[in-house]
Amino acid sequence: MTANTIKKKSVSVSFLSYSKYLLLLMKPRVMSLVIFTCAVGLLTAPASVSFLNSIIAIFFVTMGAGAAGALNMWYEADLDKLMTRTCLRPIPTGKVNREHALLFGTVLSIVSVVGLYYFSNLTSAILLSITIAFYVFVYTIWLKRKTPQNIVIGGAAGALPPVIGWTIATNTISLEPITFFHHKPAKQMDLVQVSISVDDYQRIVDNNENIHNGIAEEIGWVSTSTNDVIDGVSEDQLQLLFGD
Repeated sequence: MTANTIKKKSVSVSFLSYSKYLLLLMKPRVMSLVIFTCAVGLLTAPASVSFLNSIIAIFFVTMGAGAAGALNMWYEADLDKLMTRTCLRPIPTGKVNREHALLFGTVLSIVSVVGLYYFSNLTSAILLSITIAFYVFVYTIWLKRKTPQNIVIGGAAGALPPVIGWTIATNTISLEPITFFHHKPAKQMDLVQVSISVDDYQRIVDNNENIHNGIAEEIGWVSTSTNDVIDGVSEDQLQLLFGD
């Protein structure tokens, strides 16, 4: 085997490996939920869309969700490396450069919105752009480090895919998709899963001076559902603070 052949195989393996980490940046589990909820909105709409156009439209909506996930990981890389739950993500482990993640997420955002506009309609493209912007700027950058209500307010971004699915078929927003939107935030508190430890919380507080001083006061009551508390803050309440 020649040196040139070995080099080509090495480049091929490296590209596939890097592509895998870029996919992980997009939060595949969240993307799978977006596929389902967007399809629900599309299928319940009174107008029909061809199977091919439906697949293409859902693909771009899912890409938009992945773009938002990548930008979320880009912004939160400093905290991700401190938590057991997130320390093995692509950026903290050095598998993906932080600047590359920002570029990747930005490009995907643009491609997803433009693609949805081209293959579907302007209304759904605008809603997708609002969803991405809300998740990145409102939930990730503004709310997540400042208030335990971030997961409730930020749930609006997760509630929009079925609405987008509806507009893909109808090009309009009516009362029906709004009921889809209302249901998700209303149930958000019931679906929160505890996946952050007290030690994780302590490391974050010790290493990040930007954490809002009022957070611990807002959620510092003693929970009766768990014995693992720190200064009166339970793991349930910590998950409400930091979310996914």
